[in-house]
This record gives sequence, C-alpha cells and structure tokens, in this order.
Amino acid sequence: MNQITGSFINNAALSNIVASGVRVGAKSVWGLALPLLLTVDQYGYYSLVIATAGIIIQVSVLGAPQVIMRSQDNVPLPALVLHSFLIAAVGFIVIKIFTPYQDGLILLIAMVLALAGYQITSALIKKKMMFYIIMISEFAGAAVLCINLIYVWLNKDNNVLGWSNLVLVEIISATCMLLIILLFFYTCRITISKDIYIKSYFPAIYSIGLISFIDVFVWKRMEVYFLQASPSGIEGVAVFSLALMIYNAFIFIPNSVVEAWYPSIAAQYISGIESFHIYIKEKIIKFTKIYFLFCTLSFPLIVLLLRLMFHSYWQWSSYILIIAGAALFFGFECFCSSVLYSTGHEKKLYFPAVSGAIIALVLNATITVRYSLNGVIFAYIITHGYIFVVLVKAFFKVYGVGDQGSKA
Repeated sequence: MNQITGSFINNAALSNIVASGVRVGAKSVWGLALPLLLTVDQYGYYSLVIATAGIIIQVSVLGAPQVIMRSQDNVPLPALVLHSFLIAAVGFIVIKIFTPYQDGLILLIAMVLALAGYQITSALIKKKMMFYIIMISEFAGAAVLCINLIYVWLNKDNNVLGWSNLVLVEIISATCMLLIILLFFYTCRITISKDIYIKSYFPAIYSIGLISFIDVFVWKRMEVYFLQASPSGIEGVAVFSLALMIYNAFIFIPNSVVEAWYPSIAAQYISGIESFHIYIKEKIIKFTKIYFLFCTLSFPLIVLLLRLMFHSYWQWSSYILIIAGAALFFGFECFCSSVLYSTGHEKKLYFPAVSGAIIALVLNATITVRYSLNGVIFAYIITHGYIFVVLVKAFFKVYGVGDQGSKA
C-alpha cells in the first residue's frame, strides 16, 4: 500500500491523469443520470442554474488559475480569492435586481463560492506539482456524487427528488473538495503570500479571463437563456442541455488524447521550432483518424442511448441527435485551441472567440427566441461552423508548413 501511495505522490503525471479521469467520469455518470431522475421541466430548471453558475464562476476567477500556475513568484492567493468573490458578488446583485427568477439564488451563491474557491486554491497545488492532493479531492467529490446518486435512485419514488436537492448535492461535493485542499494547505505548511496588492497581475488575469469567459459563454449553454424566452420554454432548455450533456460525455475520449499530448507538444515547440511544423502535422493526421473513427461510432451510440435510457426525450430525439452530432463534429477544434494555448499563442484565439460570440448573440436573439429548437439548431451550426473555420485557419497559419510555425 505504501508503495502505491508513494507512486502517486512521486509521479505528478500519473496523479493528474487519475484525477482527470475521476472528475470527468463522475461528472459524466452524474450528468447522464439526472435526466432519468428528474422530469423534463425540473431538468430544465436545473440546467439554468448550472449554466448560470458556470458563467459567474468563470467571470469571477477569470484567468487567475492560469496566472497562478504560470507565475514564478509567490502569488498572493488570499487577495486573488477575495478579488474573485467580489466579482461574483457583483454578479449576484445583477441577478437579484435585473432578473425575475430568484429561485435557487442561495444555492447559486453557495455553488459559485465553493467552485471558484476550489479553482483558485487548487491552481497553487498544481503549480507545486502536488497532483496527488488534487487526485484525493477529486475522489472525495466523486464519492459524494456517487453516494447521493445511489440514494436518490433508490428513493426516486418517495418524493425526495427535485432539481434544488441535486444542486445541493453538487454544492456539498464542491465544498468537500475545497476543504480537502485547505486541509492540505495547513498540514503541508504551504507558504502563501499575504500581499494584498495584485494590480500587477490584472493584465494577465483579464486577458486570459476574456477568452475563457467567451469560451464558457459560447460553448457552455448560452443558448438556454434564449430557449427559455422562446415558445418551447423550459422544455427547450432541457432538450438542449441533454444534447450537450451527451456531447460532454462522448468528447471525453478525444479530449483525453489531446491532454496526454500537452507535455510533448510544449516540449517539442520549445526545443525544436524548425521541425515543429512536421511534428504537429503528424499529430494532426493521427488525431484526425482518431476523431473520425470516434464520430462515426458516436452517432449510433447516441441513438441507442436515447432509445434505451431517455424515453421521456424520445419525441425530441432528432433535435438531440443533430445538436450533439454538430457539437461532436465541431469539437475537433479542441485540438487546435489546445495546441495554441500550450505553445503560448492564445492571442490567436481572440478574433474567432469574440466574433463568434457576437454572431451567436445576434442569431440566438433573432432566431432562437422566435423558432425555438429549430432556431437554436440553425444558430448553433452557423456559429460553431464559423468558429471552426476561422480557428482552423488561424491554426494552420501559425503552424503551417509554409511559414514553418513561426513563433511570432
């Protein structure tokens, strides 16, 4: 047992892979189980709360986790956490004043504080390459989800279910993860700067945060707010959310491949820029084969999943298949954006991200609100098709054979 424990403590890469697998696996099982446990309307309300929490979390943390991991200095962690919580507070005030939907606001606040705190504090743990701590926290969070999933499944006929109860479970899971990180801060006596001046970090925090926010806003269910205002209402929100939940469960395999390539891509770029365009071309060919096979197998599996498990959503199966299928097809761009990030070319993402967000807002405001699920399919395909083309073009411009992957 001591040998196994030591292997995780001494092998940061192994601990990171296990932590990622546990996190994605638990979230996928939890996410796919919820539509089976909740009514269509309940799942729609749950999806709205989760989507809103995700946006506020990203707005509050911005690029703080990335800045912490990149910085060579002893970053003032408490000041960054306070900065994040203050931004989140502004978001809560906006929701309280300007939106008519106040249900779940307390739950929303608790979820944002727990997850935002976890993202920032865990970034310092990752910077110090103590990934075994992240692994332990992910196991704890996954255990909370699995235990409660079993409980609610066994008691689903006893009126213990409700979207607010399941959101509360996720809050408890996130809180456990945060408490474990804080416990290790204390027991391992990790040095933390108590400096309150973080102004020098703002350019990087807000620069990276802008792209991260747009990514979350465009990719993470921005459409649910327009669907809620459409004739399909909360049912449309539930259908669209299930389609993206299925996409997130299926995209795990290719994303894991890209994540495994991160270290070698960054190392190859730094060590041999002259041959990097050849190296990345080989990776593109390999990833394209993997992704094509993956997409080909995914479509019949999605149909089978809808037929066997999600009976309540079968009447919308064509919508779910089209949305999930489009997301999978355009998901190829995850490879392009990941390589750009890992080699320090994240600025190349500004134009496709910002212009894509504008297109998404215009199309959803004019089409989705009027034509519901038919409109959201059109808006989604046009938006992400545009982002896909522009991003892939930028990728090949940076790493193309012609310019041989200029570092500029």
